[in-house]
Amino acid sequence: MSFPRRRESSFFVLDPCFRRDDIAGFRFPQQVLITSLPFKVNRECIVIIKGLPVLQCQNCNEYVIEDAVMEKVDGILSNIDRTTELEVLSYAV
Repeated sequence: MSFPRRRESSFFVLDPCFRRDDIAGFRFPQQVLITSLPFKVNRECIVIIKGLPVLQCQNCNEYVIEDAVMEKVDGILSNIDRTTELEVLSYAV
């Protein structure tokens, strides 16, 4: 089962609005949102990924990235040129 999570620094934490009971049945008020998010790869390199699907809480506007999406993002980030200062990529690639 995939649990909703959000990235905070380099750790994944559960959003406080997503109570434990709600996570099991995914009953929290959510909407799927397609957005662009920045990821800081190292001290000098930032990658913006466009078209990223996230779940956004309708109560607090916090967002979570599902496991399958984050795995694809990790794959995208592992294949970039880390000497580039800023890179904009599409999630759909």
